[in-house]
Amino acid sequence: MEQKQMEEKIMNLLTSAPDKTFALEDLEIEIALNNADDFKLMVKALVKLEDSGTIVRSRKNRYALPEKMDLVKGTFRAHERGFGFVLPEEKEMDDIFIPPNEVKDAMNGDLVLLQLRNVKAIIWQKVRLRKLSNGRQRKSSELIWRT
Repeated sequence: MEQKQMEEKIMNLLTSAPDKTFALEDLEIEIALNNADDFKLMVKALVKLEDSGTIVRSRKNRYALPEKMDLVKGTFRAHERGFGFVLPEEKEMDDIFIPPNEVKDAMNGDLVLLQLRNVKAIIWQKVRLRKLSNGRQRKSSELIWRT
């Protein structure tokens, strides 16, 4: 099995049960993995899907679609005064104001997941590749802020 096929199996499983979260062991059983190589492939696929923001992993190490965890995916637009806005990928949603104390280290153009609580939005996770000064790229998927 190839990684692309594994990603498709994971996505099919998560979309077929949108109201459920899956632990690693649940995914292993549901996908019916045969050997250690398939398990490694599944873990690599999960990391890739998580890094791209297609799926999310909770604090309890359970996987789900961002919509299941009430997360909004969008692009962060910074303002020179320290605040910013997130432009959600869902076009029918309005831009979301992010106050300066919630921006943390998000940078202009970052793809972010944010969680809306009451009226306040918090940036939850950055999911983008950043270019370093030497021209190489590093993955940026670190936690920005959680409640």
